[in-house]
Amino acid sequence: MAWNQLRNATGRRVVVTGMGLTTPIGNTLPQALDALIGRKSGVKPLNHQLMPDLDQIPVKIGGYLDVDYEYWKNMMPCNKTKTNVHGFSAVYKAMQDSGFRPSSEEERERFGCIMGAGVSSVFEFMGGLHDVYANGSNIDIIPADYAEKIDINGLNNIISRYFGAKGHTEAVSPACATGHAVVQEAFRSIMLGESDVCIAGAAETIVHPVILKGFALLGCINTKSNENPAESSRPLDENREGLAGADGGNAVILEELQHALARGAKIYGEVKGYNMNCDGFHLTKPTPRGEGIYRTMLGVLGMTGMRPEDIDLVLAHATATKAGDFAEVNAIDSVFGNLRPHITAVKGHTGHMMCAVGTFHVISALLMISNGVVAPIMNLKNPLKINGKELNFAKEPVYTQLNNVLINAVGFSGMNNSLILSRYAP
Repeated sequence: MAWNQLRNATGRRVVVTGMGLTTPIGNTLPQALDALIGRKSGVKPLNHQLMPDLDQIPVKIGGYLDVDYEYWKNMMPCNKTKTNVHGFSAVYKAMQDSGFRPSSEEERERFGCIMGAGVSSVFEFMGGLHDVYANGSNIDIIPADYAEKIDINGLNNIISRYFGAKGHTEAVSPACATGHAVVQEAFRSIMLGESDVCIAGAAETIVHPVILKGFALLGCINTKSNENPAESSRPLDENREGLAGADGGNAVILEELQHALARGAKIYGEVKGYNMNCDGFHLTKPTPRGEGIYRTMLGVLGMTGMRPEDIDLVLAHATATKAGDFAEVNAIDSVFGNLRPHITAVKGHTGHMMCAVGTFHVISALLMISNGVVAPIMNLKNPLKINGKELNFAKEPVYTQLNNVLINAVGFSGMNNSLILSRYAP
């Protein structure tokens, strides 16, 4: 059954009532919106204090965070890792923003938590291995909390315990589509009647010498712009040279509409539906003309009962890699043709927060819907062309009413996801 059919049959609708973020361009919603509109970059030079091994890797820049880690760790009941701080801090702010707290056991049992991460505890995992082999392969030195710290379910553990979420829960990790997947799973849980409220969030730690070196070996990270970090990530530009790695944590609170209205919650927008698939093609490369993301865009339009002409804005995944951006723009052109919706992208501002970036897409889209503005694509000087044609890229802020926004996420192993978010209408 399509999402619009289920909505009509059950009367259930899913809205976003809280948002929180911890990103290279700011830790509050106003800071993020100001940076997106004002073309402020969060990609900065790395230094030896942050990364003592800096001289051993070809990447000297990254989107790192301004976070008081001890402050947040003191609030967390368990699993106190760097990545989990990114996720917990974002969820905490989203919950504060939503104003929701379960007040009964029934509410707690219908309060879900869907979280995602990728290389979620690289510091702890590698630190444990180093200690073992530096001490003659002595396994006995592994600390008692080692398993807790490397557990990908750690964020769910922290958050469900802290906020009393006893309902539907999942830990998901479909690569760089993770930040979308948490939203889709929370949306599905509410639409199917499992949950009334659901946390959806993701976190990542990428600014680490081993991770940055690994991406450099894959050839997908920019190693040529170390002297100019603010212009290193150039999504949708003909002269793009790869992504810029970034840390982050982002979260939204999804809620069944009538539940939100009953408590007088503010509503940022409505989640209309999603579609997800896999290329089945290559670990890091998309299919040459973006057939997978083309199918998810058509799929989410079909599942929501919308047509291409209903979409006002496409927020592209656009990592600033040669193959990825070309494939996605080709797919967008194939879906929308001469309709020319606005197209924007945000990784020129933040760098690529990997598993956490999709939830930032959702927050960015809702900020644009709420404020009636399309944020410009940062560092776009020579727009990518398909068959000599330039699409309707946002080169400057565009002030306009946005009713429906389609957002894309693409991840390693051919993961593709498209979501549609809409202006809330009673």
